[in-house]
Amino acid sequence: MKKESADPFMDWKEKLMDKEQSGNETHKTVSPASLQGTPCFVAKNATIVGNVTLGKESTVWFQAVIRGDANRIEIGARTNIQDGTIIHVDHDAPTIVEDDVTVGHQCMLHGCTIKKGALIGMSSIVLNHAVIGENSLLGAGSLVTEGTVIPPNVLAFGRPARVIRPLTEEEIAKNQANITHYVENGYAYQQGEYGEV
Repeated sequence: MKKESADPFMDWKEKLMDKEQSGNETHKTVSPASLQGTPCFVAKNATIVGNVTLGKESTVWFQAVIRGDANRIEIGARTNIQDGTIIHVDHDAPTIVEDDVTVGHQCMLHGCTIKKGALIGMSSIVLNHAVIGENSLLGAGSLVTEGTVIPPNVLAFGRPARVIRPLTEEEIAKNQANITHYVENGYAYQQGEYGEV
């Protein structure tokens, strides 16, 4: 029988990182049931497959798909992946979403890097090797083309996305308040405050 560590977060992380061999690839489907009692919330109809790491107090909402089959996906602490979002990778492009990030409803992240504190607006697309800078806000419906780098602390918007202006301190603080809301909401869902979901 496996000895449990003194740190329940490490027990959870080991459970999540446990992988099954499938040919030459390593894949693991993470079911929300296997995450009960862990410091994150994953909606029952979300799909997480492959080499995926979820940070503490992260949330993955309804019908989101996180597929780390051809490369790895890292989701940072307190990051929220909202309803209908798809996160995928390429053989030469992992997807890294750092701590305290909001990814809005129905976004597509593919082989990109989203830096700490950024907000990706609803229905936005971020392609391979693109980088969204720390605390930056990508407006809803934007397209960040392959290899584009959006600098830190700016509002970017458009198809293709371009920098519009620097963000104010108040706007950055509002984005951080959104992170706290999603962490609290994740705990509420985990504890059944909205019934069986």
